Amino acid sequence: MVEREIIWTETAEKQLQNALDYWLEKNASVEYPKKLLRLVDEYVGYISERPDSYKLTEHGKNRVCVMGTFNIYFKRTANQIYITCFWDNRQDPKRLTRILRRRNGT
Repeated sequence: MVEREIIWTETAEKQLQNALDYWLEKNASVEYPKKLLRLVDEYVGYISERPDSYKLTEHGKNRVCVMGTFNIYFKRTANQIYITCFWDNRQDPKRLTRILRRRNGT
């Protein structure tokens, strides 16, 4: 099995942190943010193992991993996985399109 380096873009890191901060404030507890982080680690592991098994999007070479109400958008090279976006599906999808287009340089 190929060992792939996971690289989070600044945008994706901010989005994940914003989601964690939101749930920490909303619930006044660290339990859900911890659970969310465990799930993200688990799903990123799945992505690393079998990146081509995830659906290609209409945004360049981005693929999407559905994680309940969140999606992880990523691109792959032979040895690297670039997490381009961590998306809460309850947000405006037009904003997602703008983010992914910007990440693709289109």
